[in-house]
Amino acid sequence: MGNIKPWEINTLKFKIVEGLKVFLDDIRTPPTGWILTKTPEETIKLLKTGKVTDLSLDHDLGENVGNGYDVILWIEEEVYTFNFIPPNIKVHSSNVSAREKMEAGINKIYELTEKVKKEVKSEFTDKKAEKLRKKYFFKGIPYGIDKPHV
Repeated sequence: MGNIKPWEINTLKFKIVEGLKVFLDDIRTPPTGWILTKTPEETIKLLKTGKVTDLSLDHDLGENVGNGYDVILWIEEEVYTFNFIPPNIKVHSSNVSAREKMEAGINKIYELTEKVKKEVKSEFTDKKAEKLRKKYFFKGIPYGIDKPHV
């Protein structure tokens, strides 16, 4: 896909099959097939499309721009608040202490994602069971724990 600018995403004339790979950095050149973003805002804009499958983050992005950890915080909030499914995330920052902080944040995101998935699955199962109970109860068919008895 080459280096597609974030503002060009809406004007693409072809179907994206494999998803977007986003590389947040202010200095390095992204690997082939990755989209380069230079600010957390550009990165978050792409994440909001729901098409990002892979994300590689630098921490230090220059003055008055924010940093890669801002993206981690945004993802964490979205997972918790809106059941956002995060992409595969890695850190390519050479700032050792920031890398450790970001990796700890990524681990928390994945832990939270698993917890949310379990809660959503449980909630779905409970809603589905209640719907089945109502459906078969009103038809006068006894409803067992696993399935309706016909």
